[in-house]
Amino acid sequence: MSLPLGKPASAMPNVMSSNVLRQVVFGAAFAILIAPNSVLVLGFGMTGSPGNSLVTGAVLMLATIAVGLLCFRRDIVLLPADYLFLALALVLCIASSSVINGWTTNAKEYQLLALSLAAYPACRLISGADMLAGRFSLLG
Repeated sequence: MSLPLGKPASAMPNVMSSNVLRQVVFGAAFAILIAPNSVLVLGFGMTGSPGNSLVTGAVLMLATIAVGLLCFRRDIVLLPADYLFLALALVLCIASSSVINGWTTNAKEYQLLALSLAAYPACRLISGADMLAGRFSLLG
């Protein structure tokens, strides 16, 4: 008596199509971008590490780049909120603080500031369809 073997793997449809993989990667990157503290605490806790600024920066940078690249589209229309972000965040806050206080911290802090500010344009590229497609990664 022989057991049925089923279909060979080559005859099965591709379970992880590129669209599903894109949705999973977008969902994971967006979740990291929304709650980086939780992800980093879990990661450092599982490895027993007290934390590392290079790993933290790399995780934030990769998540920002992944969201920006996966959601890139050419039909971006700049809204008044975009100009307000540029004017308030960059010109008024950062430039005036640097002029008044000088450069008071090390380069890591300025890199973290630039990374934090890069999250706005990256998330600005996300469309409603992207959010609907990646919602299963966020719920799981």
